Order: sequence, then structure tokens, then C-alpha cells
Amino acid sequence: MQDKYTPEYAKGEILVLFKNNNTSSEFASEFGKRIGYTLSTETYNHGDYYIYKTAIGKEKEAITHFKNNKYSKFVESACLRDNKRETRWSTLEELISMITELNDNIELPDTIYSQKIKEIINYLKKFK
Repeated sequence: MQDKYTPEYAKGEILVLFKNNNTSSEFASEFGKRIGYTLSTETYNHGDYYIYKTAIGKEKEAITHFKNNKYSKFVESACLRDNKRETRWSTLEELISMITELNDNIELPDTIYSQKIKEIINYLKKFK
């Protein structure tokens, strides 16, 4: 039997995506205030989502509130924030960066090339 992916949802935070991908943080902040939520100062690095603060344990209620209010016509989606997914994305982005750097310098001396390969291997070992 295969293992299943188990998300690690952030406590007291949700993600909201607006229909207009050019939504400003000022708009997002004011939008949240109008329905009782505070926009986080943290930037979400994996798309155009905004992070909103919620009461811990009330994340699903907040999602429903964003999706079902008189302003919901502006909301594309609202969901729980999965910290595990974000960590995996960051890990893969770092790995891609390391490999790209090596690929862009393919003619490095053998010892430096080998050293870079070992750095990649050591990086990957942290995530067994």
C-alpha cells in the first residue's frame, strides 16, 4: 500500500486568490478588513494568493466567509494554506537553481564540478 500525501495546514492562516490577478495588496488589505480579516504582511511565493490571518481553528469558516459574502464576486478561490507543499516547492526551487548553475558552468574543472555534485547530493540527503 502506498503512502498518501498528508498536508500540514497552517494554523490561523488561509490563502485567497482574487479574480483579477493584478490585485494590489492595498485592495486585498481593504477587502479583508471589510469582512473582518487581516492581510498578512508575509508575501506568498507560489502564485498570486494573499495570506489572511484567521482565528486558530476557524480557518474553514473564514474560507466560507470569503467565498460567500456580498463581495465574493471578486474572489476566485480561498483555501487552507499547506506549509508542507510550500516547503517542498522551496526545496525543489533550490535544487533546480543548484542544477541550473552547474549546467550553466558545465566546463568547470573536474574537482570543482565534483564538489558541486557533492553539494547537490548533501542537499538532497537532508530530505530523505
